[in-house]
Amino acid sequence: MQIIDGKAVSLAVKERVRDEIAKDGLKIGLAVVIVGNDQASRVYVNNKKSLRVLRDNLGADCSAG
Repeated sequence: MQIIDGKAVSLAVKERVRDEIAKDGLKIGLAVVIVGNDQASRVYVNNKKSLRVLRDNLGADCSAG
């Protein structure tokens, strides 16, 4: 059995992803769809203001179709 250095693997993956994002000029963000009027969900989304957030609010009576 081989022991894997999780911290080293994590660092390598993060660096690779960071490089790919920079190379492709991507802007990373968080997409949030709030269904209904749950105050806790709204607080969560509002606390993410430091991120690029795309918001969409749907009423509780919306359908999946």
